[in-house]
Amino acid sequence: PGPPPPHAGHVGAGSGGGGSWHPSSLPSAIGGSLLSSGQIRHAALHTRPPLVAPGRTLASSRFASDQLHAELRQQAFLEHAQVDPANEDTADLPLVLAQYHSLVPLEDLSEEEPSYALGVRSGVLKGVSSVDGMAYALRRIDHRHVVPTPELAAAAKESADRWTPLMGHPHIATLHGTFVSADMWEVPALYFVHDYHAGAVSLEAMHCSGGEGRVAVAASEPELWSYATQVCCLLRAVHGAGLAAGGNATITPSKVILCPTGVAVSGDRMNTGNRLRLAGVGIADVLRPETVGIVGGPGLAAAQREDLIAAGQLLAILACGPAQAPLPDPVATARHRCSQPLGRVIYELATDGIADCAMLSQLLAPAAFDALEAELAATDRVKAELSKELENGRLLRLLVKLAFVNERPDGDMDTEWAETGDRYILKLFRDFVFHQHNDEGAPVMDWGHVFEALNKLDVGVPEKVLLLSRDEMSMLVASYADIKRCAEGAYAELVHASKMDG
Repeated sequence: PGPPPPHAGHVGAGSGGGGSWHPSSLPSAIGGSLLSSGQIRHAALHTRPPLVAPGRTLASSRFASDQLHAELRQQAFLEHAQVDPANEDTADLPLVLAQYHSLVPLEDLSEEEPSYALGVRSGVLKGVSSVDGMAYALRRIDHRHVVPTPELAAAAKESADRWTPLMGHPHIATLHGTFVSADMWEVPALYFVHDYHAGAVSLEAMHCSGGEGRVAVAASEPELWSYATQVCCLLRAVHGAGLAAGGNATITPSKVILCPTGVAVSGDRMNTGNRLRLAGVGIADVLRPETVGIVGGPGLAAAQREDLIAAGQLLAILACGPAQAPLPDPVATARHRCSQPLGRVIYELATDGIADCAMLSQLLAPAAFDALEAELAATDRVKAELSKELENGRLLRLLVKLAFVNERPDGDMDTEWAETGDRYILKLFRDFVFHQHNDEGAPVMDWGHVFEALNKLDVGVPEKVLLLSRDEMSMLVASYADIKRCAEGAYAELVHASKMDG
């Protein structure tokens, strides 16, 4: 059987085991202020009771949380997912689309109904770029609705250039470019290339229509405040860059996605853990340029006002939740369901009562501070999770070097190379770290001992350790510093031999 999961065991105390501290081990100076022994004793009275026995700590303190690990593993799985070749529904997908491969549909490509937001039929695929190996969302505009003329392709390129200043914005799925390709179904079509956010779900699926085993529910009050502050942050950046998002063509439940962050902080006033992103920026610039104030229409200022109106309508729809039929007045329904302050924000937005993002920011000031508090708390949690994994990469590099050396069956080198000299000491050290048994002969699975020994080896402390051969006929005493020199010398010898042979 493999090693126990991080939460299943304990780590022993020691310099590498991260043992629990004792009041007597507290430094006399904390944060630059000198503390008396009486103050230290008083501080110790207010510490949390230990979760495990003294001198031991949970192994989970050495690894990121299971929740974050699961979230990251799921995202990696989705990013590298491929279609089943035996699936008839995807049999007509090309192997390569321009520079993208490993295509996976993210929407039903057989759907014939046009998007009610854009007015044209479009479909989204995930593709992996052969240039940088990253996954991207490729939105295909149906060739039967929009013919990709040279003029349209040029306008699409200009749209991508126009949104370049907002690349990397936390609330925008970045538009990386556009292209025209006939690789799919042998018909030229226009494609928009956006960031792919694995595990993201549209607000429509989350709060309006559901689908794929998900039951849609109306957004709660804390969620709506969070959405409002995030949309305000988004529009403030877009309008500040001299752009318009596209009103109802872009700020709609089907075109705003909710991206999990892996770390959630919830409260009565605000919760975080999901990031809103505008998933279709730049498309309205090409298909409906009048909605962003480029050509025709009332101009940029009016287009930016339409963005605010669309934001109010979006919040109202999310507050109403799923409905059997379209509500005649979702804004009035939302005001009835929400608190008075939130209902006022939704009403003022949807009825063009808010002139710009500065006025909206004033209305959202209390919620913005709650959101800031929640985001800072989430940042602290992410930093705490990262600190657990900080040393693991260093220990992995050390383990890789030892694995290169231990019992290496080299062809041209001496067959006994790994069993003699410094390499033999490394073999005994490997057994000391991983292959110990107790008095009854049962294997010792002490993760704390492993962490402690590897940390001491990496630092090269002068502490000595007793190494025994497997038959217990040989005994060596060596310091961690000596073993470190043996490891570095043996690895350097291998590196030199590899370069000579190359």
